[in-house]
Amino acid sequence: MAAETFDHEAVITQLEARRAEFNDATDTAIEAMRRLANLSAPGSSGVPLSGSVNGTVTLSGTLSVGPDEFYGLSVAEVVKKYLRLVRRKMTNKEIAEGLNGLGYIHNSKDLANNIGTALWRAEQADDPELFRQGRHWLLTEWTGGRKPAKLKKSPPESSAEAAPVEEGVEEIREVPEAH
Repeated sequence: MAAETFDHEAVITQLEARRAEFNDATDTAIEAMRRLANLSAPGSSGVPLSGSVNGTVTLSGTLSVGPDEFYGLSVAEVVKKYLRLVRRKMTNKEIAEGLNGLGYIHNSKDLANNIGTALWRAEQADDPELFRQGRHWLLTEWTGGRKPAKLKKSPPESSAEAAPVEEGVEEIREVPEAH
């Protein structure tokens, strides 16, 4: 039998490629942790953090976000899931900062604008889980499953039209704690 030759160079090339992939993944994880550290710094508007283990970030001491938590979801679904995690009303910018801090992977140049567009479309499609209060987005589960009434125009009182009035809606300032 003829002796088979072993291609050492091919194995070395393969190992170097694996090392490069590992280094890229490690750099991404380090960058995500740096963003999280910046978000949790005193005076930041970010998410309070209590720790990270094996790529899982713990929010507010009780909720965890794994590395694939938002994989395969639409932007509107990602935002609804994120709002459930942070449990407070937020603007497009606050949501974008929080998702970026969690390492949310996207190709958008302006995530806040992308979020705003996706949520506006969900609102126009009458999404039953989501509504807007001024610049802030909320979940209907925080309001007992009801959305605020739509703006209604009252008849003009004078030559100038009266401003639209919201009927039967009180502003939500804090999200009630889950039991």
